[in-house]
Amino acid sequence: MKNIFVISMALLFNIIIFASNVFAIPMQNPLPGIVEDDLDDLGYFSPNSIVLIEKKYDAPLSSGYNGTRFGFFYQGNDVTNPDNLNLLFDSSSQVALINFVAGTISNLDTGTSQTFTPLSSNIGFYIVMDPVLGFPAFFTDPLLNGGTDVAGTFPLIGMLDSYLNTFEIPGVVTLTWELSQGITPVNPVPEPSTMLLLGSGLAGLIAYMRKNRH
Repeated sequence: MKNIFVISMALLFNIIIFASNVFAIPMQNPLPGIVEDDLDDLGYFSPNSIVLIEKKYDAPLSSGYNGTRFGFFYQGNDVTNPDNLNLLFDSSSQVALINFVAGTISNLDTGTSQTFTPLSSNIGFYIVMDPVLGFPAFFTDPLLNGGTDVAGTFPLIGMLDSYLNTFEIPGVVTLTWELSQGITPVNPVPEPSTMLLLGSGLAGLIAYMRKNRH
């Protein structure tokens, strides 16, 4: 398992290094019947005043590594500054309650809490794969990964403002799942099939208008 993980991470690094504004095809649905298809959103979310996030799966931890760090950042902040990355989980914690009004993060597993400065901005999520080994951070915003989309957003069926957010090496391996309640994706990108239908609909409308003009 460790060798598979190392190879997967090496592939991801190559993807990041050689990518140039490449956005992935929407990722495969991990839980059909429980979540809808990937929204292929821009990687930012509008949070409610209270947001609950639960880590559901951590590939490095299950492979004998030190697990991932997972957290959020505010859109527009310098993500190369660690002070702008608000940690939610390390390898030992699983559930976090974020109060975006009071600026507090409560770890429901350990009973500990921390503070952050709340801002009037959208948020994105990040992961650091095994911080002990010094892997870099990856973000839900593809532009912060050199243009490569490594995150998916899957709405839970029948649950308002609830999403399964994933990080993965596209077509290779899933890295993490986090279940989020109380967020709304910002500016979802229509899937290719939706764009095709929209384009054909507009073409049909233009043809109809031209026909009636004569």
